Amino acid sequence: MDGQTKRQLSERDICTKFITPAIEQAGWDLLRQVREDVSFTAGRIIVRGRLHAWGQKRRADYVLGLQPNQPIAVIEAKKIWGLSRVFDRFWGGFFS
Repeated sequence: MDGQTKRQLSERDICTKFITPAIEQAGWDLLRQVREDVSFTAGRIIVRGRLHAWGQKRRADYVLGLQPNQPIAVIEAKKIWGLSRVFDRFWGGFFS
């Protein structure tokens, strides 16, 4: 897959084609240790005088945990834009 095609992928496509297989290849059990598209906080509580409201929930593409309800890592996927030269040094040509 060339760099131009990778730039046209959505976040969900990137998760499905690259991140999920990498997590599985690293030895994580996708059914027991990995949760996808989850809210991991209820959101901030905003207080103004006697009024209060909940802020926006925090969401992640992946939450990894060794045991249920004990998250140890959060993975957030991002759509590829024009950062190929910057990331090329770190990921050995993945973005080019």
